[in-house]
Order: sequence, then structure tokens, then C-alpha cells
Amino acid sequence: MLVAFGFDEEINGPQEAAFLARHLEETRGKDSIELIIDEGGGGIHKAYGGLFAFPEVGEKDTLL
Repeated sequence: MLVAFGFDEEINGPQEAAFLARHLEETRGKDSIELIIDEGGGGIHKAYGGLFAFPEVGEKDTLL
């Protein structure tokens, strides 16, 4: 399992998701990631009396 956290994406910092993608491709190789889960892309929904940010999921065959 591989977990990567970008910490400055919201301010377009130098270590955002694009940096992580380049680094992973250089160190792990192209097509080495099978599944990506990213926070918040699925929208915010009310459920069980609270608000939940649904994760966004992309599988290898659906990524551009």
C-alpha cells in the first residue's frame, strides 16, 4: 500500500498533486498505480444527521 499526502494544493504550492504524480511516475514507473482515492471530489452530502465529504475514486482504466 502506498499513501501520499499533498499539503499545499489549495495554495498552488510546489508540492501539490502534480508534484506527487511526477514523483510517483519517476520512482514507481508509469501505470504503477492501480487505484486513487482523493478526498472531497464526490461532493458533500447530508447523512445520519451530519455532513460527509465523499471521496472521489478513479480506477486505472478510467484515468486520463
